[in-house]
Amino acid sequence: MPLVLESPRRLVSKNHVLVWAEEGGTLVVHDLKSANGTWLRLPSIQPTRTSGASEIVLQLTSLAGAPSEISSPKQAQWTSRLDFADTICRVLVEWLASVDIAAEMTTDPPCTTGKRGDAVSFPLANGSELQFQPRDPDTQSTDSAAALAKIREFIQQENRRLQIEEQHDPGFILASPLFRDAHHQVVEASLRQATTILIGPTGAGKEDIATCYHRHSRGAAAPFVRLNCGDLSPEHGYADLFGVLRGAATSVLPRRGAVEEANHGTLFLDELADLKPQHQGNLLRFLNYTRDEQGIARRGEFSPLGSSDRAKPRYASDIGIVCATNVDLDDAKVREARGFRHDLWHRLAERVVRVPPLSRRPEDVQAYLSQYPTDQPVKLRDALLPDALAWLRSYSWPGNFRELARFWSPRTPLSPRSIDVSLCKRLLGSTEPPDSRVEPGEASLPAGPFNWENILQEANQAFAADQGGPPAGIEQVNRHIKDYLRPVFVAHACRLAGIREVPARLNYSAMARALGFKDGTSVREHLERYAEIRKGAN
Repeated sequence: MPLVLESPRRLVSKNHVLVWAEEGGTLVVHDLKSANGTWLRLPSIQPTRTSGASEIVLQLTSLAGAPSEISSPKQAQWTSRLDFADTICRVLVEWLASVDIAAEMTTDPPCTTGKRGDAVSFPLANGSELQFQPRDPDTQSTDSAAALAKIREFIQQENRRLQIEEQHDPGFILASPLFRDAHHQVVEASLRQATTILIGPTGAGKEDIATCYHRHSRGAAAPFVRLNCGDLSPEHGYADLFGVLRGAATSVLPRRGAVEEANHGTLFLDELADLKPQHQGNLLRFLNYTRDEQGIARRGEFSPLGSSDRAKPRYASDIGIVCATNVDLDDAKVREARGFRHDLWHRLAERVVRVPPLSRRPEDVQAYLSQYPTDQPVKLRDALLPDALAWLRSYSWPGNFRELARFWSPRTPLSPRSIDVSLCKRLLGSTEPPDSRVEPGEASLPAGPFNWENILQEANQAFAADQGGPPAGIEQVNRHIKDYLRPVFVAHACRLAGIREVPARLNYSAMARALGFKDGTSVREHLERYAEIRKGAN
């Protein structure tokens, strides 16, 4: 007599029913009424006898209300390896309760109860262990097995996240869920070498997260080449991108371009919206696919300046490209207004990641305050009164992290609970209307007419002191203008000539408006460069 067992689920306990045959061909079926899995649901707890049947079918059923599939745990919101284990444990304990699984989660050191010898252990990336303990270890129910698989997958993902997020320089902060999500998107794109565009305000951390793209890519050991699109001049921008051959032009030294330098690594195109029309076309041709001599479709073909028509083309096809802009080029109307080519945008925008401003990342503000200054025993977080900390978390931070970094001079000693809200407002200048604030270096800008003779003389002297003489050749002339003449001019225009250290509090945005600059970042960078020049002067 054939016996067929049917079950709607793959994993069924073997301890539900006893079946045996008696003399005369009678089949006896005894339902054990298992409380931890499936059972037959026969009409009585007494053995059932069946005779004369050609086939017996026993259909195993699930416990009432038990789902065939269970959901996965939600992503954990830990901030560092310090709270990693406890957060993972807490998430899993809540998840087990939500899916009605009779089991416990503990850590070693335990976060709830002690470790039990029959628990299933999982190593965590911070060096601790986590244990999964069914309430009834003698019964391997379907729910326990499914939960075990979900937990294993969840812990693997969280361990990988912690390992990725710890591969950064000291001071890189990922406490905010929003910024962490942007970081996760960039890392995922870098693993696929997808061309990525970062959109976010100045100072929000786009360059830091672009460095993460390179660090997690397969070309992490190769160069990370940064190129500011706003610095590409109409005359020499092509050479900066694709290089120059010897003899291509008078007084132009041969050199490799940015794309060749970044081959097998990462090319970071900063200020993408400032890329000039002729360079947009050059970059698009570089990104388009062409067929090589073997007929294989490849992208990354380029020719250095001075190449002949017969010259064999070069390729930089193994290159990761990440771009950054504070202009929302994802909007077609904005691209149209900026004169940015739609076809180039779609070629570059394989992945678009928005980097949130600091005003939406209060967790990052608090994490920064808890770490800095690094050279003092008292950190800003401990020096703030509770209402001051709450005010800083809710502050708009128009300058983002650059404004936060200038909030407190690291040379000023700190004492516990010494900073109140009024002091925070004075340091950030938030008690006065923005247009009425007058700070060092800002009054009456621009301070013309300028003494151009003095500016040029100071720039020439600084260049000669560093380079051993006046600029020779177009490359040195360009460097003289960029790294010496412009910083000296900005310092004189801001009435900060002669400084050897940039003042701690300057309203760079107001200075940029007065000088006609796009934003305060360029003013700050020029002043920092000028301070370096002055430090090197006799």
